[in-house]
Amino acid sequence: MSSTDVVVTGYGATTPLGGDAASTWDALLAGRSGVSRLDAEWVDRFDLPVKIAAQLAVEPTEVLKRVEARRWDRSEQVAIIAAREAWTHAGLAGDEPAVDPLRLAVIVGTGIGGAMSLLGQDDILETQGLRKVSPLTIPMLMPNGPAAGFVVLEWDGTVGLYNSGFHPDRAALAPGLVLLLHLIEDAILRGKRRFDFLRGEERYKYEFGPKPEEVFSVRVGPVGAA
Repeated sequence: MSSTDVVVTGYGATTPLGGDAASTWDALLAGRSGVSRLDAEWVDRFDLPVKIAAQLAVEPTEVLKRVEARRWDRSEQVAIIAAREAWTHAGLAGDEPAVDPLRLAVIVGTGIGGAMSLLGQDDILETQGLRKVSPLTIPMLMPNGPAAGFVVLEWDGTVGLYNSGFHPDRAALAPGLVLLLHLIEDAILRGKRRFDFLRGEERYKYEFGPKPEEVFSVRVGPVGAA
């Protein structure tokens, strides 16, 4: 059986035992339980047979900025808190982390998230109509979205735009520009100095008046190959 050595340079967590990895570990060593009684009003409203759960020790809204928390589902909030702690623990915090962005990648394993946001927006759809539904609903259903975006697409005071796809025949119906405006607004509110549209010369990017920059083309192959 073969094995591969892995070096862990940083870690992060927010759990029912603590708001970070250190407090979680201390609670484990002390033998404390993270299970407590559920006091939320919806427990009685839905007549749940179970009245206890392992709830987060520290609410994400106590850690995140208000403008961040209101744009992310709870599952995304938890993901970004853990990712930021791991990033800081690895010594990479700051506007100029000592890491080559071309040698950096992110792997996020996740099942599903954003259920509460989905149900909440469905209630709004039923009671207030389609126009009241948040344009951020779909991004809020992806728990890996902000965690990966923070590590991969923010560097040296820059926010980079990632666009997963574009269908010209559906452009008139797409909420993409609305989401992009929210992304730019979020970058400004968080004091980022630069917004990078990344590679591509799509027309919608030029509507925001960006300054074109040269990019590099890299071909990866065996040593000595042409």
